[in-house]
Amino acid sequence: MGYHVGKCGGVRRVPRRTHHLKRHAETDRFERTLARQLWVLHAHGERRVRVWFMDEHRYGLIAHK
Repeated sequence: MGYHVGKCGGVRRVPRRTHHLKRHAETDRFERTLARQLWVLHAHGERRVRVWFMDEHRYGLIAHK
């Protein structure tokens, strides 16, 4: 199937590997507490909260074919 997807100009989507030094406990805590932290920021003011994400690990990546 990958051959036919490539012939049509498509790209197979597969998840990236995680780094071997990733701190799983900190990642889990961040995911659990993010919504609460954003709610606290929004509750104390009239301004809206915007959340921006960036994937700096792949910044400038040049894919070789």
